[in-house]
Amino acid sequence: MSRAGLHRLVATVFLATFAAYQVAAFGEFRKWFKPRLSHQIGNIFWASNWKMFTYKSRYHVALVFEGRHQGGEWTELPMHEWYPARWESGYRWDRPAVRRYGQIQEQFLHLACQKSGMDQTRMLAHRWKKRLRSMKQHKRNHKTALIKTWICSRTPRTPSGQVL
Repeated sequence: MSRAGLHRLVATVFLATFAAYQVAAFGEFRKWFKPRLSHQIGNIFWASNWKMFTYKSRYHVALVFEGRHQGGEWTELPMHEWYPARWESGYRWDRPAVRRYGQIQEQFLHLACQKSGMDQTRMLAHRWKKRLRSMKQHKRNHKTALIKTWICSRTPRTPSGQVL
């Protein structure tokens, strides 16, 4: 066999092996494909499940609003029902600027006061670590931090800035 023929044979075998690997990896990560090959021969499909782009943060953060009447217990407020998510941007309080700036927090806490009729509201941040290989991640071992407490009889600061 000539040298060029040997190169073609090696390239053809490599291409066929690579194509078979891609087809097997495609089937491995589909729910309808049974049985799972990785349970029988080990985790050889890690390369096909590798994420090229990663998220900026390694933690999830969910803001929770609670309210209470004078001297009562804190109860969670259904802000998700009162102010539904917008299709293009989700919930307005899920943006990082809300956790950074007190003036923005006051606006959301005041809205919670108006809807709930409570005497006090507060904003809590639940934070839990992201896990690989899953987009849907439930709170597990979350830590809670108090962001701000608001007395509903107060009025929030209005946005300040230069009028153009």
